[in-house]
Amino acid sequence: KQWYQRRVAITAGGVVKESCVEYGVKYYSSLLATVQNVDSLQQCRRKCAEPGSCRGASWPLPRRTCELHSKRRGSYLQNVNGMISVNNVCYESMVSSSAKWEDCIKENTDFNGADISNSQSYGFDTIYDCTAWCLNTATCKSVTFSPSAKHCWLKNRDQGNSVNAHSAVSSLSLACLQA
Repeated sequence: KQWYQRRVAITAGGVVKESCVEYGVKYYSSLLATVQNVDSLQQCRRKCAEPGSCRGASWPLPRRTCELHSKRRGSYLQNVNGMISVNNVCYESMVSSSAKWEDCIKENTDFNGADISNSQSYGFDTIYDCTAWCLNTATCKSVTFSPSAKHCWLKNRDQGNSVNAHSAVSSLSLACLQA
């Protein structure tokens, strides 16, 4: 399989849940640089992963350029045939090892406060699903998840405003997955 055809998000059981790659989507308005002579989406993603502030990239199939963006999914999206874009923060986080995920999930821990407005939802089955939502939300830095209520809270700080013991929730910081 070609790299850009792979679904890269994984869960504890290895089940594919989301994709960090968007087909027919171009990221706009957060352009850092355009790199010439790039032959694949994988090469474009690697350029984005080099030290710097790149968080997402767009690669047009017919041309050999790579657009590097400072935001995970640009400032806004547009449907463009022949374009493939990658949320590199999502990619780097989701391909982390299962041991890394286990280290980063803080059981019985609440990242209290720093909730992103209108970013609380019921109906998520796992903290992995909650994290996938966070990875595709530009300002999200961490999550708190209640498995019994299937409730997910997105946070705009790495560990909320404070870290508290709480037996009914688990929390995860994206910074931990990316470390």
